[in-house]
Amino acid sequence: MVIGHWLIDSFLFAWAQRLVSANYRAVRRAIRRELGPLTGLRVVDLGCGTGNLAGEFSRARYVGVDVDLACVRFARRVTGFPFAVTDVTAPGLRDDAFDAAIAVGLIHHLDDGSAKQFACQVQRFCRDGARVLVVDIVRPRRWNLPERARQRWAERGHFIRTPDVCQALFVPYLAVERTYPLRSGFLEYQVLVLRVEK
Repeated sequence: MVIGHWLIDSFLFAWAQRLVSANYRAVRRAIRRELGPLTGLRVVDLGCGTGNLAGEFSRARYVGVDVDLACVRFARRVTGFPFAVTDVTAPGLRDDAFDAAIAVGLIHHLDDGSAKQFACQVQRFCRDGARVLVVDIVRPRRWNLPERARQRWAERGHFIRTPDVCQALFVPYLAVERTYPLRSGFLEYQVLVLRVEK
């Protein structure tokens, strides 16, 4: 059997992401802390990539969505969880279908208009009171040379924002409960804990 190049590319991408983020250890802790007990929650992972975080939701009703077919195919093969290929700014998800949503490393891939459309869609397909956890990279501190180099030469997203600017994109659609910085590996993130209010 010949292994498709999409599988090799996706494996290398997943491995690189886990390496630079220390396997998302701090992000995983934030998910457990902010979403609480995951048992029974209907969770959507927006911009799920290769499904690196799907294992956090083994006891929850989970679906991952991403626009990249190769990543979704890889995630399905490796995790056995349900994944769908769709654009997060206009996903074909039912109204009020989810109790929680996460978006890790997604927002810096969206321009301002797309980020606002994303927030509007999250408000639609999450139930009233649902928690939304957005974790996105920020510009690294001066001493963080590995992340400065990664962002300069290897980062695919072109819209890295300050925490205040990122938060302002969501305010018309989602209530901000809190926000704080987070480091996982040498990646520097800003965490936004949001709530759907209808």
